[in-house]
Amino acid sequence: MSDTSDKKPLGKILLQQKLVSPGELDQLLERQKRTPGSRLASTAVESGQLDEVDLLRALSEQLGVPAIDLNQVVVPLANLKLVPHDVARQYLILPFSLQENTIMLAMADPNDQRVIGEIEFVTGRTVAPYVALHEQLQKVVDLAYKESELGEAYYVGPSAPRDYLIKLGIKPRDAAPVPPRNVPAPSP
Repeated sequence: MSDTSDKKPLGKILLQQKLVSPGELDQLLERQKRTPGSRLASTAVESGQLDEVDLLRALSEQLGVPAIDLNQVVVPLANLKLVPHDVARQYLILPFSLQENTIMLAMADPNDQRVIGEIEFVTGRTVAPYVALHEQLQKVVDLAYKESELGEAYYVGPSAPRDYLIKLGIKPRDAAPVPPRNVPAPSP
């Protein structure tokens, strides 16, 4: 993982990847200044100028960790037992996947070694940090924990791939009822 002190500014990466022009970057930076505490990636998403997936690629390059698009995930809600809701909300983290002895952890700040160390210590598992968009992570943390409390088995992102849902045995949300066979269609 790269040290945060030598990370390249996100704006420079957006320019290098030709995701924005210098003028568009200046507009985004000006808009960001008008909202104290906001992040450039969040400002770009809100403005509609950049696609979330493009921003995740840029953040991944900036931070030196993989990115996760929480719109496309399916999270087994049993994973949430590893991190209490108040901790997940406070640090903006979400254990979205487990593989053997590793927790894949979506994080707003994947370079926060203190949080990673605490989760590893408490769970006895290795943490693989992934960067996620700040606002998206805030929403998904609350939704996933709420669905867990309601007894749901999975949190399903709004853009989760249909084939993956079917493979997991989860009914896609947009599935329209299938009309019974051999029934004549109503006449107009």
